[in-house]
Amino acid sequence: MEQVVIYADYMSQPSRAVLTYCEIAKIPYKFHEIRVINGDTFTEEFSKISPSQSVPTMIHGNLVLYESNAILTYLISSFHISDNWYPNDKIKRALVNNYLHWHHMNIRFGCGIYLFNKTIGPKLFGIVMKDIENLSNEKREEGFQVLENILERYHYVAETEEVSIADIVCYCEIIQMMLVKVDLKKYPKLENWLERIGRIPEVEKTHRIFFKLLPRFKL
Repeated sequence: MEQVVIYADYMSQPSRAVLTYCEIAKIPYKFHEIRVINGDTFTEEFSKISPSQSVPTMIHGNLVLYESNAILTYLISSFHISDNWYPNDKIKRALVNNYLHWHHMNIRFGCGIYLFNKTIGPKLFGIVMKDIENLSNEKREEGFQVLENILERYHYVAETEEVSIADIVCYCEIIQMMLVKVDLKKYPKLENWLERIGRIPEVEKTHRIFFKLLPRFKL
């Protein structure tokens, strides 16, 4: 089987989710670092690789994918490991898919889009969009409350009793809010979940580089 090639940035939340799963599943992959803050995604060379000019982008044989959750589900179908990460049971899988679809316009918008607007947007485009900042703040608090309610009843964010890729995707977004020292004291269940997911060895491994890079991003 051809080697998986991943173009990613450790400061990108979806990139870290894909890299974390590669570590969990012990997938041999070739890593190409792309620095979003340096404008690497807009180069002519990268644009030929990724039609969306975004990370992560994966190449496997003739297949090119540039949407992180599509990459994750493809890798799971190609490199089978324990069932909990993306269950074969149709109801459990539907719950994981439910989270993955909800994630984009809620936790991703409230965390990742907020940080892009505050840190990378001004460097690349010279502006912080106030409307996006305000909407992101609302989405984040609403999303955190939804997660808190879920974690009152279940151990994991996809309403499952075992950890899944939904937890990896969600963790990578929320942990990056350390940049703005987000306060989770209002959400004790979410705070506890964050600590539990952060102790997964492969999560620790992929976030080691992120934590080293973190001091460079001052707001």
